[in-house]
Amino acid sequence: MYVNRVWARLPPPGLAAIPDSPCLAITFTSLRQETALPRMIRTCRRSGSESLWRSSAGFSYNGVTMRYLIAVLALAGIFDSYLALRIHFQDPAQAPPCSVTAKFDCGEVNHGRYAVLPPLSFEEAPNASIHIPVAAIGIAGYTLIALLALSQRYWLTLQAAEIGFFFAAFLSYLEAYVIEKWCIYCLCSMGIITAILLLTIAKLAADGLRRRRSGSPADGLVSAK
Repeated sequence: MYVNRVWARLPPPGLAAIPDSPCLAITFTSLRQETALPRMIRTCRRSGSESLWRSSAGFSYNGVTMRYLIAVLALAGIFDSYLALRIHFQDPAQAPPCSVTAKFDCGEVNHGRYAVLPPLSFEEAPNASIHIPVAAIGIAGYTLIALLALSQRYWLTLQAAEIGFFFAAFLSYLEAYVIEKWCIYCLCSMGIITAILLLTIAKLAADGLRRRRSGSPADGLVSAK
């Protein structure tokens, strides 16, 4: 038989591993089990190898796009944090930008006690201790996110984005219920970090789906044995 002749040319099962390609893996297994050739072809078609290859190529392209998209958003966050930091070091007597209404005043927010970490106490004298501007922390955080995304460390990117999101959400809570004034730059930063968080979750979910699809033929092969 043709199958037997092909089988005779194959290396022994103990000396050769099944190839990585799902279609080739099923083909080799079918030949070793002396499966009929038509059934082998149908099985190979059902494995969806061609669609799987196209899907993997699409995920690869989306991975490159997602990596640079997250990095661009992080650069926008760096610039936004720089604008807020510039207001922080301005003279409070000067009219700050975005002092539009009584509810939107970037100057008052960026010169308030919550504009630094740790926050200023009411009894504390100026320059009594070291306080880091929140905007400077934002610059460092967005820089870290950009570097992690460009190096394709998406799980660490997710962790950094989660920390940044909850930090920005807490600042939004302070502006809404404690300071009772809003900073436009802070709202922009909240939108940027939210977009980065959602994109990172989508990228990790897409990678998980790709691994599940690529592993499904092998899983079916194991169950068939």
